[in-house]
Amino acid sequence: MPDIPRMPAVEGRAMSTMREQRLTRALLTCGAVAGPLFVLVVVIQDYTRADFDPRRQPLSMLSLGDLGWIQIVNFVATGLLNIAFAAGLWRALRPGRGGTWGPLLIGAYGIGLVAAGVFRFEPAWGYPPGAPQGLPDDPGLGYILHGAAFGVVFVSLVAACFVFTRHFAVRGERGWALYCAATGVALPALYLLAGLLSDGGENSRPLSLLLRAIAFLGWGWAAALAVRVRGSHLPTGRGLFEQVTEVGAQVVADHAQGGLGTGGKGDGGNPSDQVGMGEAVQSGSDQRSGHTEGGGEHDTPRRAAVQHDVAAAVQAPERGLRIEAHSVQHTPLVGEQLAQAQDGGDVAAGPPRAHEGK
Repeated sequence: MPDIPRMPAVEGRAMSTMREQRLTRALLTCGAVAGPLFVLVVVIQDYTRADFDPRRQPLSMLSLGDLGWIQIVNFVATGLLNIAFAAGLWRALRPGRGGTWGPLLIGAYGIGLVAAGVFRFEPAWGYPPGAPQGLPDDPGLGYILHGAAFGVVFVSLVAACFVFTRHFAVRGERGWALYCAATGVALPALYLLAGLLSDGGENSRPLSLLLRAIAFLGWGWAAALAVRVRGSHLPTGRGLFEQVTEVGAQVVADHAQGGLGTGGKGDGGNPSDQVGMGEAVQSGSDQRSGHTEGGGEHDTPRRAAVQHDVAAAVQAPERGLRIEAHSVQHTPLVGEQLAQAQDGGDVAAGPPRAHEGK
């Protein structure tokens, strides 16, 4: 068998791709944590804060008093987590339907939450003790800006619901499209109902309860979206196979005249198993949509196997597994290259062993 050149570029690109994917999933995880964390902190304060009545006092008023810093941190931390979530959506969904406006709106939602923590509500509705029993007598700039921040949060979240309604509808995910649409309709309906039942804010009881319902519903939807996108995240541009194996394809092409196919003429392999990696890579994108170039439909299963094996090999380090030259069923050459790149040395001579169960 001719000497197999090392392919550090393959390992480098594989590791880079996996790092990118891990970062994207970590950012999406921020969104999954943000909503439940906010709700948990609010509920704990609702029932432990002295002199605070969650049935009469909106959750924004938790930022007042000696322990108000807890809710301020809650607003800011949840906002920052959602900004990170927006960055993860940007990486995961672009290019694609909703890949621009979806992340931008979620980012605006996060910025609004940060602003709601920076600019506090004012004493009203009997909290803290000694405050007016109704709305603030002389609203200051902080109160006005807090209300503006809530407006940014609310409008951004509702708009994002409809952006993702279209996103999931185009993907044929009817259940998720309906969930997004229902949330986008329910949020403004609850807001209007809160205004009507509270007489413009004079009656704080329905206002407090319905604003909490808005927060729990909206924040919960954003967290569920993060979980959904994280669970199904796949690169929407050049995928792992294309990025990692293009170098391998070039090596195979360079040595094809020396008898190095993936089945291996030089090692006594079956000539019918000699699938060129270059051919597989060339048709990688088309094969995902059911098309092939010049190979015919009968090549599709083989090409799919090649893609599966290379992807499995380059993802092995991420799972803490060792790459072995024989661990790749249909592409032993790539398996040997990856093993060499991992060990920094040569692979033992001899034909690759057959994969167990092949």
